Amino acid sequence: MTFLATVVEASGRGIRILCGTDTGNNSFMPLGELHAKELEIFVTYCGFTPMEAIVAATRGNAFAVGLEGDLGVLEAGKLADILVRRRDPLADIRSLAGGRELACVIKDGAVVSLGDGGGEPKPLALG
Repeated sequence: MTFLATVVEASGRGIRILCGTDTGNNSFMPLGELHAKELEIFVTYCGFTPMEAIVAATRGNAFAVGLEGDLGVLEAGKLADILVRRRDPLADIRSLAGGRELACVIKDGAVVSLGDGGGEPKPLALG
């Protein structure tokens, strides 16, 4: 059985599938370039919906490290860094790759400069 077939079968049996990567810690997988590739593989080859792949990489991984309920969800009072995209990853999961569609980053409740000379993080005003 191939790796992809194993993932499909395990998922079909209700086994939680998580995302993980070795990018950035070796010379042949540059940091940041392939982190979203696994999500694309889940959608393209394993029958996941884009939302199922995103949940595997967020809420699923929070479960794996014992932080389910604190990480991997967007709720008041939870720990969350938010990546705002220019394109909807639910319409095209490939839009998550490489930071090409990154519109905004929110870390610890503040909008972070994307290197455009914007300076210090700005508190996020909701409402």
